[in-house]
This record gives sequence, structure tokens and C-alpha cells, in this order.
Amino acid sequence: MSRVLIGYCGVDSGQIMLVDPCYVTDNRFEDTPMGELMNRMDKAKAVAPVGRYVNRRNPKNHEFSYGGACEATVGYGHGQLDGGMAVVTATAHGDGSYPVYAELGRDGNVISVTIEFDLPDGYQECGNCGEVMEESFWSECEHCQAEEEEQHTCDECGEWKPADGQDICDVCAEDDD
Repeated sequence: MSRVLIGYCGVDSGQIMLVDPCYVTDNRFEDTPMGELMNRMDKAKAVAPVGRYVNRRNPKNHEFSYGGACEATVGYGHGQLDGGMAVVTATAHGDGSYPVYAELGRDGNVISVTIEFDLPDGYQECGNCGEVMEESFWSECEHCQAEEEEQHTCDECGEWKPADGQDICDVCAEDDD
């Protein structure tokens, strides 16, 4: 199996929904008045803090709408909408653009999809390609740095070095002297 970055999901409401696109209408926003949505949010906030995952089963089947999604995520941190038409969850840090990865099987078919709302401690995203890498002073992964600077790896230590026609880096060459 291989893991590949397939894109980013923009989030502007602190929550994200997984749904078959055939259920999505052409309307960008629901026709529900904002006041009604805010009332639903206020009622849900009485149950649990906004965006906090509550470690309990969400027994309610919420309606398939923005309001239903808000009730589920504010009240429980997650939920199912309209009998399984969609699943919704709060994000770790609210609004943002979150990387989506696919696990591909040997035949290239998608086995699973992961949306990363937060990176494990000690890791960061490459500022160029989005690949997850160990935390570093550099904002780009070694692969992107090598492409930019036409670098290669040292045959002895494996570190990236300028493409200067030599098989080993200057540090290893000095150590050999």
C-alpha cells in the first residue's frame, strides 16, 4: 500500500461532512434563516463545548442540513445525518485547509481516506508539496529541497548535497582525509 496526498479540504465552519456528492444540491447555502441556525447552535452548546469531541455515542439521527451538522458537532463532536446519508465531525482547530490522504492498494484502488486535522508532535508539513515530515528548521522536505537545488544524496552519510559531480559530501570527504 502507498499513501498519497490527494488534495485539501477547506473548512469555514469548524466541521467537515463526508457525503456522496449525489446528495448535494446546487445551492451553496441552505435556505434556513441564519437566526434559526444560531438558535440551533445555542441549544447544542448547552450540551457540550463547541468543537470538543465527546467520548460517547451520538444516539441522535440529525437532519441532513447545515443546521443538523451543527447540532451534531457542537453537541457531540460528531454525528450521523439523515440515517446515514452523511457523517459529520468537528475539526481539531476549527477553520482551515486540511490535507486529505488516500491509502492505495497494489492495484491503485483507494482503500481508505484520511483527513488530518492535526499533525503528531514532532512533525510538520512541507511548505511546497504538503508531505508530512519530521519537524525541522527547513520549511520544505528533503525531496523538494533536492529538486529546487538539484541536489543528490551523499553515498556515505545519505545527507543531501549539491550536485557537484562528487559521490560524497564535503563533510565526509574531510573525514576521509
